Amino acid sequence: MTTDNATDVPTRPILSYIRDLPNLCSLAGLGCTLLAIYFLITGIYAAAMIGMIWAVGFDWADGLIARKMKGRTGADRQFGGTLDLLIDIVSYGVTPAILILSYADFSAAFLPVVFVTLVFGAI
Repeated sequence: MTTDNATDVPTRPILSYIRDLPNLCSLAGLGCTLLAIYFLITGIYAAAMIGMIWAVGFDWADGLIARKMKGRTGADRQFGGTLDLLIDIVSYGVTPAILILSYADFSAAFLPVVFVTLVFGAI
């Protein structure tokens, strides 16, 4: 029994997409977001805000670079779009939700507000 494989597209290792400058910029924004989450949990709000601002800057820059850059393959664009979407959910949904919870001393009373924040971050 044989299977018909209609998609004979050569696959690339996942780490090969890091060489794409917009993807690298997106990952730098994710790093800033993770630092912001760490600082929110530890209660260092000024450092968390700096991390969030840098994350927004990297998010803006990756889109600008991706539009101006020539020679990107379709696979680079597709992977970059998916990566950017995932990082946007973390940056604009999860991080503000953790900010609210952290500022409220992780009180369960704020869970409905956090839920709404996550919903709007995912939309």
